[in-house]
Amino acid sequence: MTFTADRGFTGDGATGYLNLGEAHGAAGQFAWRDSCSAGAWCNLAGGTAGLIAHLGQAAGTYRTSIFAHSAGNDSFRLADSTGDTLRAGTSRTGHRSIARSGPTSKLGFYAGAQVAAVTTASTGLSSLPMVGLRSNTSFAPDRLAALWSGDGAIVGAKAAAIHDRLNTFLTAIGAA
Repeated sequence: MTFTADRGFTGDGATGYLNLGEAHGAAGQFAWRDSCSAGAWCNLAGGTAGLIAHLGQAAGTYRTSIFAHSAGNDSFRLADSTGDTLRAGTSRTGHRSIARSGPTSKLGFYAGAQVAAVTTASTGLSSLPMVGLRSNTSFAPDRLAALWSGDGAIVGAKAAAIHDRLNTFLTAIGAA
């Protein structure tokens, strides 16, 4: 794992990852089974092709995850264990975000625009800490400029506003 000032954390694809130190539904997170969200902004795809974990859990149950694909479908989970399609990926770079705003309402966003709406039922958030650049025993070689999580009501204009704010900041420091 390498940190580059004003750019982000880069995984080594073998053992390095970011441990966020708390579960998605931890106290003070304002994330619940039927109202939660998360996002990851990748600004550099590493050398490994295929489906890469940008956000997940270090072991076992995947309840919150964002997987980016260089030439296939991006996928996501949010308070469930079903890997739904976020979008047809052409690059692993960019800002992907996900939101759950009800027991059967799960949304995916790319660059602040909604790209997926599925009716997968929620089954609960994981008690395991969230991690960046890792999912179970798979490690990512990409660089993440931002990771975030919280409440679920980020539909429409709120999703676009989160993206715009992150884009403004990351552009200002050269990390977008």
